[in-house]
Amino acid sequence: NFVSYTRHYCYVHNTYYLTINETIPITPNADIRRQRSIYYYQWLPILLAIQSMFFLIPRIIWSNFSSRCGINIQHILSPTYDYRTSRYKVRHITAMLTILAKAKYYDFNRTNIQSKTSFNHILKSFNIFCLPLFFFNENFFHGYYLANLFLIVKILFLLNSMLQ
Repeated sequence: NFVSYTRHYCYVHNTYYLTINETIPITPNADIRRQRSIYYYQWLPILLAIQSMFFLIPRIIWSNFSSRCGINIQHILSPTYDYRTSRYKVRHITAMLTILAKAKYYDFNRTNIQSKTSFNHILKSFNIFCLPLFFFNENFFHGYYLANLFLIVKILFLLNSMLQ
């Protein structure tokens, strides 16, 4: 069976190059095959394509999930964005930051009332002081969604680089 032969032999052994004008060398002329042999496996491009897909996955995760945080990052980072001309947005962001500061103040006072010796109290204290390295919060979206997403994507890129 020719299909079986190509699957078991051609994808594992080296191939050789011949121009259109040349005839295929027979077995006694194996020296020509060795001289013109191409030394890579036939499935190498497929493997490289799969590796490139693994580097594309963190980018897809970032582009899909960063838009859910409520901040248009592409608009803010674009060179045409001028924060001075968008006064409404500045007032809106200032009001949101004030509300966030009041909520943090409330959280801080609430955690001080609870028991001081628990591990949960220590985690909440770190959470108050804006340390975004908490993947073990009870609520992942508790103010650090974008920072956590950024760190997860960077860790995925690092793992890709190390494992490949």
